[in-house]
Parts: sequence; C-alpha cells; structure tokens
Amino acid sequence: MEREGVGKKIQEPCDKVRKRMYQLKAQSLNLDMTRGKPSSEQLDLSSGLLTCVDKGSHSSSKGIDTRNYGGVDGIDEAKRLFDRHFAICERFELV
Repeated sequence: MEREGVGKKIQEPCDKVRKRMYQLKAQSLNLDMTRGKPSSEQLDLSSGLLTCVDKGSHSSSKGIDTRNYGGVDGIDEAKRLFDRHFAICERFELV
C-alpha cells in the first residue's frame, strides 16, 4: 500500500516536468550545449604553434633529428622539461 502512495507522489512532478519538456520541444530551439567550447579568439591564441616549427627546426641541441623521437633514451630537451616538474634526474628519464 505504501508503494502506491510513493508512485502518486512521484507522478505529479514527473507530469509537470514532462509538460515543460514538450513546451520547450515545441519551440524547435537550436541550442549548442557543448561544454567548454572555445571562442575563435581563444583558438587564435594557439595558431602560432601550428607554424612555429619550420623545415630546419627539427634538430635537438645535439643535432639529433627529433622527428624520430631523438636518441635511444629520447629527446634531451623534453627530459629537461620534466626534470623541473617532477624532480627527476635527466639520466633516469626516457622521453
């Protein structure tokens, strides 16, 4: 018996929500609800990254072609970036 009472209590709010949903749906709104979509101005901030590497800038400071992941243990410049953040000695890293 108690179960039926719960169903009645839930039914009324559900009906109100359903009615409101159909009202909104009838408006045929075209909304973009994408979360965190950056503006064109924000995207423009990183445009330089797409063009900063040119034909001759793919060598490491030791002259290793970084397009092939550097040497056996990685790219020294990348290892130095991680050294600062993770307090790891460069010789123990493979990047």
